[in-house]
Amino acid sequence: MKITSVRARVFEWKGKTVPPQGNFCSNAMDLLYSPQETMSTFRFHGWTVVEIETDTGIVGLGNVALAPRIAKAIIDQYLAPLVIGHDPWDYEYLNQRMYRATHAWGRKGVGMAAISAVDLAIWDVLGKSGKKPVFKLLGGRTKEKIPCYYSKLYRTDLKQMQAEAETFLNQGFKAFKMRFGYGPAHGQQGVVENLKSVEAVREVIGYDNDLMLECYMGWNLEYAKRICPKLEKFQPRWLEEPVIADDIDGYAELNQLTSIPISGGEHEFSLYGFKQLLDKKAVSVVQYDTNRVGGITMAHKINALCEAYSVPVIPHAGQMHNYHLTMSSVNAPMSEYFPMHDVEVGNELFYYIRLPAAGRRQARPRPQSEDRVPRPVQHHRVSEIMNRRYQGVFPVVPTTFTEAGELDLPSQKRCIDFMIDAGSNGLCILANFSEQFVLADDERELLTRTIFEHVAGRVPVIVTTTHFGTKVCAERSRRAQDMGAAMVMVMPPYHGATIRVSEAQVYEFYARLSDAISIPIMIQDAPVAGTSSRAWRARSSRWPTSRSRRPRPRPSCAS
Repeated sequence: MKITSVRARVFEWKGKTVPPQGNFCSNAMDLLYSPQETMSTFRFHGWTVVEIETDTGIVGLGNVALAPRIAKAIIDQYLAPLVIGHDPWDYEYLNQRMYRATHAWGRKGVGMAAISAVDLAIWDVLGKSGKKPVFKLLGGRTKEKIPCYYSKLYRTDLKQMQAEAETFLNQGFKAFKMRFGYGPAHGQQGVVENLKSVEAVREVIGYDNDLMLECYMGWNLEYAKRICPKLEKFQPRWLEEPVIADDIDGYAELNQLTSIPISGGEHEFSLYGFKQLLDKKAVSVVQYDTNRVGGITMAHKINALCEAYSVPVIPHAGQMHNYHLTMSSVNAPMSEYFPMHDVEVGNELFYYIRLPAAGRRQARPRPQSEDRVPRPVQHHRVSEIMNRRYQGVFPVVPTTFTEAGELDLPSQKRCIDFMIDAGSNGLCILANFSEQFVLADDERELLTRTIFEHVAGRVPVIVTTTHFGTKVCAERSRRAQDMGAAMVMVMPPYHGATIRVSEAQVYEFYARLSDAISIPIMIQDAPVAGTSSRAWRARSSRWPTSRSRRPRPRPSCAS
């Protein structure tokens, strides 16, 4: 097997964003005067996605969020020629080749991030070639399931933070990470505000659950030494990145002075850098990110290094490559989890970027320097959505309730796992009559979001968005698309034998729905409902494009 091509594409988010409010998160820019909100320089609304294709037709995917346009240029000009023509199973050689060839300028920062993206794509090829999940290639399963901590809780209104914490506490989370909103520039009042926010979250989650505190490089050593004694009473699991990443001596001093474990490594980029952190006892928890440290090849070595120093590894961010390394290491006790959320900082983007099914030989895309994502979860070309064919069994997922009639989300997750483990090719949710018309809007939203978060991309999901009102159905369908739906299923606007509309009106209903979304529409129950003729169904299965300049998602009919 040989690598035949390396493609790097930049995806820029053009959908809805939620701007940070107030003292959203302390960060390294806080110590400087700035005319704009300081967190703006740390938001990642663009990604580079790497596709490596082999002569066997396998396509592997990797990604990088740091400086995506620069990363693309590095991959195209420097890294692709170093790996094309080589066997991807020689991954150690290829990783060293990229690392050493770019060492004069690329051993830290975006250079290593670009190498990471290529390495991740190579490991994706290896997993698909060996027909094994990557963690099996790294040593296999070391735990039944990966415990995850909830990671968000940015500094907003305290009541809002408490409500957020309570929501995910009720979903079963036992560990939470919150962000500080204030640092040295805010003086003593900022110290008071930081302490109030920790106290507010502890009030909700109690002391039998873990609480982690993140500074995101927004403090300095003097400030950290002043506030840490006041934080110790809250028993944090760790204090993350209290000073800038290059102040290793500051990390080391603080780690010896306070009883709070100091964590870091999100902004470290090499095996040698982590050895320096460990030798100086600068951190008690290592938090590398696989798509920054050289990919899976190097992250696997960092895992072994940290194990020898008895320092646990808890990777930064909740992307799948980090989960494989966590599952395969006894020294990695948990993983970070970001909820599916409207795009804010950018950690949420991996829920929204969708590519054509990889791992199969596909027609090469037309040459272009970048692909833009103009709305949530729109694939990079509508035609590729249109040409996708789903096959197999897509069972309807029942909605489960408690005896009191409330949504039973833990039971719902077990139901999802059972259906996927049983070999389902995909899932269809909200398809029962009662679920379509009885669930309140907030229940429907919570249920849909919970299911997508739990499925986590393992199988495609069809969402039933049936509603008599065209506007409501279109909005439901947009929300389903934003959450990651592969398709929506919609019943024609009728009710039983008495409330019916004309075929022309039904056609217009689906036309307006099609204008609202860019994923396929399945027409539910059309053949047996008596609402449409065979000619109507034939016409709808070849949806025209005259109403719009873009191709329409093609509805299909299902009984």
